[in-house]
Amino acid sequence: YTKQREKMVILKQTTRNRLEQSNESSISGSSNNTLTDNKVDIKKDSNVPNNVGGTFELKKIALLMNDGNQIDIKGYFSNLVVEESIFTSSISGQLTITDSAGGLEKFVIHGGETLILKMCKPNSDDIIIWREDLIVHKISKNSVSPLSLLSKFDIFFTSKSAVNSLKKNLFKSYKNATVLEAVNSIYKEMSLNDLITEDPKITLTSPFISTGVSPHKVIDYLAQRSCTKDKYFVFFERFVPIYGNYPDGTPFTTSHYFGSVEKLISKHNTD
Repeated sequence: YTKQREKMVILKQTTRNRLEQSNESSISGSSNNTLTDNKVDIKKDSNVPNNVGGTFELKKIALLMNDGNQIDIKGYFSNLVVEESIFTSSISGQLTITDSAGGLEKFVIHGGETLILKMCKPNSDDIIIWREDLIVHKISKNSVSPLSLLSKFDIFFTSKSAVNSLKKNLFKSYKNATVLEAVNSIYKEMSLNDLITEDPKITLTSPFISTGVSPHKVIDYLAQRSCTKDKYFVFFERFVPIYGNYPDGTPFTTSHYFGSVEKLISKHNTD
């Protein structure tokens, strides 16, 4: 997280295909990094808990094209920025591509492609991050250096649930339902994943009507409506998904959270 918008991570790669995390990306505001062959060793501030930051290995970064072809861009990207905020319902990011050999010239990137990102613990297959739902929605103008002939452009992406939300206008009415029931129903309109929730214990006795706005905005409103003097409710997406199992053994996967900031703090202090 940055000091202002809680940016989750900024990764940079040199022309020798190495990653380097920007000093501005430190959660505590003071962090330096060393790197070796796609491994980032984050030197953490002593005040940062052990579950924040660490060493990981970039296993895969690729683009799934609209025609079904998959392009490995591990040797082409020079900068990766992912933004996450508890005040934003979806993550967003920017990927800088640098191509000196013209290897990407034959591929046309025009939006709608899927960015695949996989990071694991060093020397193991223990997955830290595995996202295959990041959708390209904007591409910057391509610039070419007249001296080195280095081609450079930026790809902007967000999560698939955000794209699904923007595509949908929700016309629905809720009465005598709890806020939690409404949130779960609305969330299913844009994602098949699970949702971590906290019940605000509010019943919609008067009709609550969604008049054609996106599902994300409706849930944002319900989060605001759930706020009390003692609890501040938010709806946001995590960059690092949470995996697990329900008590009956069925798998559980989520990247979104609807609940109070106080519960997040309480859970963090007890972990």
